[in-house]
Amino acid sequence: IAGRGHLAPGMPPHSAQLALAIVASLAAPASAQALGDAPVLVTGATGRTGLLVYAALRDAGVPVRALVRDRAKARRLLNCTACDEAEGVFLGDVTKPEDLSAPCAGTSAVAVAAASSPVRLANGSWVFPPGGSPGEVDWLGLEHQVAAARRGGAKHVVLVSSAGTTVPDSPLDLLGGAHVLFYKSQAELSLFSANGIAGTVVKPTGLTDGPGGRKQLVVGRNDGFPHGTPMTVDRADVAAVVAAAVRRPALSAGLRFDLTSRAGSPSDLGDLLEAARRLW
Repeated sequence: IAGRGHLAPGMPPHSAQLALAIVASLAAPASAQALGDAPVLVTGATGRTGLLVYAALRDAGVPVRALVRDRAKARRLLNCTACDEAEGVFLGDVTKPEDLSAPCAGTSAVAVAAASSPVRLANGSWVFPPGGSPGEVDWLGLEHQVAAARRGGAKHVVLVSSAGTTVPDSPLDLLGGAHVLFYKSQAELSLFSANGIAGTVVKPTGLTDGPGGRKQLVVGRNDGFPHGTPMTVDRADVAAVVAAAVRRPALSAGLRFDLTSRAGSPSDLGDLLEAARRLW
């Protein structure tokens, strides 16, 4: 199983993929208890997907907290006033373990939507900012979040990852020369290897900004969708699936699945999670 020594760019992810498939298929997840009244923390809650996860949980009546890096942005997007801890909004960075204890304390679950984000330069190339690489944010940041969640009493972590992790050196993997998908697969492996906490990994295909709720959602395994299957899914639909996984831990714990969409009637999310369980 891959370890921290693989932080160097260029390391082929084949061994991580194999180990990840084994862990995901054989995992005996920790007991994921019902949510009750304990809050759920959403990290990356002002990002394009995290914001929708936060809203989906809040609108479903789930007590929800937000981890953000910019309080002014939170004020614009989260419909908060002071946007402080009294309102369940915590300022912090997932790459800094010391920032995570307070927001995770007393939670029932953590929905991880925090992710690395590259910047496009004037010459058209992409770079990740210092301290914001996929290795630091997507992988080690996930490990920090899982550790803090466990210390805080949470029993379930739902991770928004990405499809494509079985295809090394793809254009997305090599974006910014950073092996984006390799480190996302490392994060998945870290989650399923963690003791005392159940994991769920949702792996969307290409993200679009449609309204959601208008297409049939399709789950798959290890990038194995049939040829011709559309490889896009609305962020709003991803957020709805993540929120459903958080709210139904007995059904979703231990699942790792790809998610895409196609023309058809909107999917029942409980049935979708059941279909994802049958994949393994």
